[in-house]
Amino acid sequence: MRIRITPRDALVVVDMQRDFMPGGALAVEGADTIIPTINNYIRHFFERSCPIFFTRDWHPSDHLSFKDFGGQWPPHCIQNTSG
Repeated sequence: MRIRITPRDALVVVDMQRDFMPGGALAVEGADTIIPTINNYIRHFFERSCPIFFTRDWHPSDHLSFKDFGGQWPPHCIQNTSG
């Protein structure tokens, strides 16, 4: 794929976290296979001095989205953990 990166472009990398990788608390099958592609995009945007933003899912250990607190998800991306 060819893309044209202009000075007005930015890269946003969303929630690339351990807990979403295979073996993580809320694993997405094959999520790790896109890491080389993401790294390639980061390199291209960096070389062009374009902004790069990273988001993260980040919850307190008692977050209401977790099953133990009435939510539908297992605990994941808990603050101050490696996930």
